[in-house]
Amino acid sequence: MEDEGADSALLLEAPVELAAAELPAAVEILAAAFRDNPLNVAVIGEPARRRLRANRAGNRASLQSVHGVGLCLGAYVQIANSEGRTRKLAGVLVAEPPGIHPLPPPAVSTQHRVLWEQGWRVATGWSRVHFELQNLHPRNPHWVLDLLGVAPEFQRQGVGSLLLATLLKRIDAEQASCFLETDRRENVAFYRRASYTVLSEERCAGVPVWRMWREPRRRE
Repeated sequence: MEDEGADSALLLEAPVELAAAELPAAVEILAAAFRDNPLNVAVIGEPARRRLRANRAGNRASLQSVHGVGLCLGAYVQIANSEGRTRKLAGVLVAEPPGIHPLPPPAVSTQHRVLWEQGWRVATGWSRVHFELQNLHPRNPHWVLDLLGVAPEFQRQGVGSLLLATLLKRIDAEQASCFLETDRRENVAFYRRASYTVLSEERCAGVPVWRMWREPRRRE
């Protein structure tokens, strides 16, 4: 896939599973992608740089927990311009296969680091949100789409759609269901186009959260 601009051409590569060495770059992308989400604003507050710092801490711990047992996909782009060609990580998807949710808590040292970097108010705020949503989590076996984020400079260029399609191809091959939660109203339409339906709309920290479910497409 190529996107032509005035001064550069962007080539989107097929998503790949991320290696451990690529996780720091993934953390930065997710921190920026979710910085202004309603739940982030409600739980963390202002200014935006505080949300970035808190997101880095939480996403670092999440990726460390899921990497190696779940699925961490990255989408790279190649950018060609008058100076040559560069390759950058543009988007990240994190998902859990059936049977591993909820993940065990991270190591105590990691929990202490998150608490130190986020602060008591933010860390306990996220704990309340996770507790409320976990009580509503479906019990039957399914995949969980935990995170799907695209770097701000590469949004609306097909990166998120490609990452999601890669996950759903695998899920459909397994004839498995998939669950997700989103706090962005515009995401509801995005996921509906991929055959997700809304299970319910809840409120966490005063923010609407949509719980969504997808059945696998039948094999023909």
